[in-house]
Amino acid sequence: MDIHVLENYIVIAQEGNITKAAATLHIAQSSLSKQILDLEAELGKQLFIRGKRHITLTQDGLHLYHRAIELVDLMHKTQQEIMSDTYEVDGQITFGGTLNQQVLSLTQAFHTLYPKVTYHFYSSDAVDIMQRLDSGTIDYAILLEPVDVSKYDYIALNHQIHWGIIVNQNDSLSKKETITPTDLPMLPIVIHQRIEIQHYLANWANVSLNQLNIIATYNVLNTNPTIFAQSDFGYLVTTNEAMIDTENYRFIPFYPYLPMSFALVWKHHPTFNKPAQLFLESIRNNNKQE
Repeated sequence: MDIHVLENYIVIAQEGNITKAAATLHIAQSSLSKQILDLEAELGKQLFIRGKRHITLTQDGLHLYHRAIELVDLMHKTQQEIMSDTYEVDGQITFGGTLNQQVLSLTQAFHTLYPKVTYHFYSSDAVDIMQRLDSGTIDYAILLEPVDVSKYDYIALNHQIHWGIIVNQNDSLSKKETITPTDLPMLPIVIHQRIEIQHYLANWANVSLNQLNIIATYNVLNTNPTIFAQSDFGYLVTTNEAMIDTENYRFIPFYPYLPMSFALVWKHHPTFNKPAQLFLESIRNNNKQE
């Protein structure tokens, strides 16, 4: 597969229309249509369902779309690394995950030393972040512990959070100061999809995972977390930092407190560009000094 064809394929998928994609790419529509027909012939799969005014990705087409984005990103990253001046530190460091103040402080200190380095911060759920870390399209992941040490190296960050639930002030639980291990199995909960976090919570409650009443899971909360309390659809298990509206809702912490720290994670034996390698050396030195 030609990387330029994949770049064009991404534009077609995003536009949902060959004519619009051709205009965006400034190439003839007939040429673009032929590229896609040739790509389908090469793969032996139908990639689009063609309508009168709109084209829709098939399941195979959607899979290729996501992989194409990763491949194109990796190609651009590799080009930048190879073309950069050997004697001058420039290029880009890419982070994925939950950005926090400590990582920004480390980045700021590094940027003072190497002002030509740029940074990209990518937000998504943990599964997507780990896939991108594995494929090399991001250099570092910022994730909640625990970390799979069989695959990754990491440095624990000082930033620590506490887990609990969010309740409506009118809820009977709002009178409680804390949620205890004996309380939790009785509650219908909405919890993060990461199995490590679920087991962490079950261990804290001293029960097996299937004894927790998990009615729903989430990957990333791109909405006000109090929406679950508003609808009475279970109790959202989240962190103290997620709390927004304190007038009508309460965050009730687990007790004994259930702290969790963030970690800066990278692959074993990573293929870093020069800035990412120097950044790793910088944070390791900073960690030793602390």
